[in-house]
Amino acid sequence: MITATTPIEPEVVDAMIPSCATFLETLPLYIHSGEQTRADVERRVDQVAHLFNCAPGEIIFTSGGTEADNMVLNSAVSDLG
Repeated sequence: MITATTPIEPEVVDAMIPSCATFLETLPLYIHSGEQTRADVERRVDQVAHLFNCAPGEIIFTSGGTEADNMVLNSAVSDLG
């Protein structure tokens, strides 16, 4: 089978399980679930920023590879002119 995705490392799966379990257990009607999700995302962004030795504001989420590629190309072209 051919896929267009990269396999997920077991450590990543282990890190995701608690967040997924919590997310699936909360109802979107409760405001605290959104606050907890935001705190979880911010904590993960801080971890990734530390890993790449950059500021958390430099971490950008995209919906996939094509969007990320287009963002990089658009940024490179706009820097030229």
